[in-house]
Amino acid sequence: MSGAQEIEVDKDTGNPSKAWERIRVHQRYYRCDPFPPSTPIAEDKIRFVCISDTHGKIEGSKLHMPPGDVLLHAGDFTQKGHMNEIQKFNSYLGALPYKVKVVIAGNHDLTFDDNITEASLRTFGVQKSTVESYLSERGLKSVKQMLTSAIYLEDSLVTVCGIKIYGAPWQPVFCDWGFNLKRGEDILKKWQTIPADLDILMTHGPPVGKGLHAFDCAWSPKHFRRMALQLRRGKELKNVWDKIPNETDILISHSPPCGHGDLTGGNNNVGCVELLNIVQKRVKPKFHVFGHIHEGYGVTSDGYTTFINASTCTRRYLPTNAPIVFDFIIPEGHSKEELLIWKDIPDK
Repeated sequence: MSGAQEIEVDKDTGNPSKAWERIRVHQRYYRCDPFPPSTPIAEDKIRFVCISDTHGKIEGSKLHMPPGDVLLHAGDFTQKGHMNEIQKFNSYLGALPYKVKVVIAGNHDLTFDDNITEASLRTFGVQKSTVESYLSERGLKSVKQMLTSAIYLEDSLVTVCGIKIYGAPWQPVFCDWGFNLKRGEDILKKWQTIPADLDILMTHGPPVGKGLHAFDCAWSPKHFRRMALQLRRGKELKNVWDKIPNETDILISHSPPCGHGDLTGGNNNVGCVELLNIVQKRVKPKFHVFGHIHEGYGVTSDGYTTFINASTCTRRYLPTNAPIVFDFIIPEGHSKEELLIWKDIPDK
């Protein structure tokens, strides 16, 4: 990333609460009221509807889904990544009226993590042989191909009406669930891959202290036992974040950045410090959408990026948190008519 600011592993990467306490004095931090979903949708704007952490609960719920153009889901759409859960979720998405649906995985979506071990799957009652048989019978190579009703992003970018969206599923190690990376250098490398100048960033987990191009990244700091998409804080996660392109308008990650939407019920920050630094110092998306920490639901801002923890389920796994919406002005040279013929689906 030539010309981009070099992001180093934070000295307190393993202690996000300590890191946030140290850096917050230099931060602008605002709590924001959610955008009213009843606001009429303008022709020169794309209305995004954000949800996350639905855990197979939303399909049979009475949760109101507001009108909009594009749906963003920041991961944990299943409880354990079972085939019937994925099938049910895909059918639910297919019945929704949004013209484009963008999805990333989270740590609970175990079978979406190509690196998860067979032992880890067994821990959660998922048999690798059952998954392989299911896919083989249907001529599929990956469970990711089951999401026929959505654009699935994993360390990849998609452009909708000129708005760049990047998604990344990773999180700091979290009880060995999926998409985990170690805090520090490992997860920073992942965040470094996020392109700069994004409009919307989607991660499953928040940055420390935080609850139109979009990039999707499912990875989270490794902390939970044998979950999916986990990497160690520090270098491992940094390698992931390094991939985020600079042009991202909207970043979607499962993991929260440190300080935004990442405060647990125990009053501890658990977001990723390196992700926060990548977002603020290099990528600078207009929006960063994530979930993972159910208690962190809500909207905050640093004066430039709007941070949205879109967790649908509460801490008790009740799907009662309303979807969060926002409008994005359509870039010059593009129009909403592109939604009708939109076919720029990235390879799965």
